[in-house]
Amino acid sequence: MNSLLKLNIGCGFDKRPGYLNIDKMATCQPDMVVDLEAPWPFDSDSVTEIQASHVLEHLCASTDGFLALMKEIYRVCVDGAKIYIQVPHHEHWTFHSDPTHVRKILPETFKLFDQAENRFHIENKHANTPLGIYCAVDFVLEKATPYYDEPWGSRINNGLVTSYDLNFAGQHYNNVIYQWDIVLRVRKS
Repeated sequence: MNSLLKLNIGCGFDKRPGYLNIDKMATCQPDMVVDLEAPWPFDSDSVTEIQASHVLEHLCASTDGFLALMKEIYRVCVDGAKIYIQVPHHEHWTFHSDPTHVRKILPETFKLFDQAENRFHIENKHANTPLGIYCAVDFVLEKATPYYDEPWGSRINNGLVTSYDLNFAGQHYNNVIYQWDIVLRVRKS
């Protein structure tokens, strides 16, 4: 494939116009059947954008598999490509109720794939695993937006909770945040 692509990976029944909608399950009739846990059938530096809505938590139960997936995403993307990720919060009942969820995904997961962050932690003797350096990939976490379940959403909208209380609740209680929307940028220069 020679032209630049926008991929909607693990699309399921959510087909998006302007994207190559790919999924492993032929029953959802994607544009292309692709096993995301195997080498992808796309050229290096051929993808400008990836949509990954509620798919990463289903992939790669093994650490080696997940690292291979991140390498494959990096390989196919051009410098500056954006990756839009939606995942359930790992402490919400919607994560635990689905037996096909095999991996917790947090915004901090992707900081481990940022080589600038890796070098900072190495220089400061922090214990963070420098996955960006180990895997020869480089992703920048541009944005992470939490979506709050009720009653937290209403409390936020009505000004009944402080940002401190909200952060505390999100870190210590279940069923506060139901989803993360995450934006990554590929850095190859």
